[in-house]
Order: sequence, then C-alpha cells, then structure tokens
Amino acid sequence: MTSTQQIQIVRQLVEDYCAREMYLTHGFTPSDEEYQHILNIGESVLCTKWNVGYPGGGFVQAVVSNNLQLAYNRQTTSIESIYNFMLG
Repeated sequence: MTSTQQIQIVRQLVEDYCAREMYLTHGFTPSDEEYQHILNIGESVLCTKWNVGYPGGGFVQAVVSNNLQLAYNRQTTSIESIYNFMLG
C-alpha cells in the first residue's frame, strides 16, 4: 500500500469519527473552514502518531507527545474545536 493510500484511509477514519462524534456527542457545529481545519489536524495527528506519510508540525508534535502545554502555546484560532474533537 502506498503512503498516499494510507493517508486516504486515515482521512476517512477522521471524517467518520467527526461525523459520528462531533455533532451527536458534543452538539458542536463548526463553520466549513473550521471543519476542514479540524479534519486536517486530525489527519496530521494520526499520520504522525502512526508514522504514515509526513510528520506534523509543532502543534501536532506536541499533541502526539502528550505535551498539552506546548500544544496550547502553539494553538490556532479553532483550538477549542480541535480539543473537543481529540479529547472529547
């Protein structure tokens, strides 16, 4: 299986999780831009954690290493959305 195929599988896992959990469990409805950002970060976190494709950036590395203080310091504008998704 190619790296691209692996990334597509990870992306689908993230999309399925978001569809199932984000709306039903948390009642959270992000904007389209926030939703795409959450999907991208979720994909990057899982790819980094599972050594698929490319390693993520500073925020993702901090999340994967469970350094939430550093992750908070490297946050984006939709940090609450990402935390709701990943820690929910």
